[in-house]
Amino acid sequence: MMRRVCSFILFLAFSFLAGCATGSGDGKHLSDELAYRFFPVEIPNSPPARFDHTMTVDPVGKRVFMFGGRGEDGFLGDLWLLDAKKRRWRRIDVETGPSPRSGHSLTWDSASGRLILFGGYRSDKYGQTHFLRELWLYSREEGFSREFFSVGPCGRAWHSTTLMDGRLIIFGGFTGGPGYHLNDVWSLDLADLGFKRILSDGGPKMAGRALILPAGEPRSMMIVGRDGIYEPELVGRWLVHLDSDEWITTPGADDPDPRYNISGANPRDGTVFVIKTTIEDDRSFEHSFWMTRGMSQIWLEQAMEYGPKTVHGMACVPHPIRPFSWICNGGVLDGEISSRTWLLAPCPEEGCEP
Repeated sequence: MMRRVCSFILFLAFSFLAGCATGSGDGKHLSDELAYRFFPVEIPNSPPARFDHTMTVDPVGKRVFMFGGRGEDGFLGDLWLLDAKKRRWRRIDVETGPSPRSGHSLTWDSASGRLILFGGYRSDKYGQTHFLRELWLYSREEGFSREFFSVGPCGRAWHSTTLMDGRLIIFGGFTGGPGYHLNDVWSLDLADLGFKRILSDGGPKMAGRALILPAGEPRSMMIVGRDGIYEPELVGRWLVHLDSDEWITTPGADDPDPRYNISGANPRDGTVFVIKTTIEDDRSFEHSFWMTRGMSQIWLEQAMEYGPKTVHGMACVPHPIRPFSWICNGGVLDGEISSRTWLLAPCPEEGCEP
């Protein structure tokens, strides 16, 4: 029975992502039968409560890595591993490593079996904010090692990364001060660990961390994010050709509210989601959920009444086992910091299990 339910879920997911969703009469809303929902996942030995942390996925090892963020006592510098098959968190003890921080990027390189951590920010004892220009690598055999460089990106936080052709691509971010929203693009050669600036400042300046997906064309990527600072006006999409230094704005339909709280992208299946949470009172709130795929010009929308209330600063990454699903952790609201882990997944109204 469970196998039939899972097969049905997967069939519906593929149908939905192929543009077959219905429910509003115009094909732009998720169907009632295929609704995305949050499910709390009870996992032993959960990490301490935090927000503004970063997670990344090892799809081959079926694992999720998490580093840093901010907790009850300030900035965090701990590294955690979630075994998605066993549903178990485990702290990875290291002798030396990056200082506590938030807003950094964390990327898993399957080819070398390494984590790549860049940037982030922290505050010193005088309350001064420092945007970090640091590159760290982690492997199980060697632990953390800092890689020094002269030519490379400036210190930043809330930047975006993706892997492409043996390189780590870094886009944008924030580097402190009024108007210091960045739109530069750098590549890190993962063989010799050399940085190279590959695009001019011709792209958009994003409010918050953008999302990056491979575009299905050679040396091209799609960037999705909130266009406009300091008050974002819309959720924009750009097709970027790395060889020609060309940014192409792609139109969208039924774009999400640019004031969304959390977002996620899955390079494996090309899906992108954003969620905006409306808080009415201590017991009443609603999630507005939007999803699109690849270069599709249509966002599909759905309302969700159940889920985490502490969505600010929550981290979400693609689930390493379940198709079209995400694992989310942490978050904060009005000083309440969460340690909970959630599954965000499509399922029919009946028979869905986390």
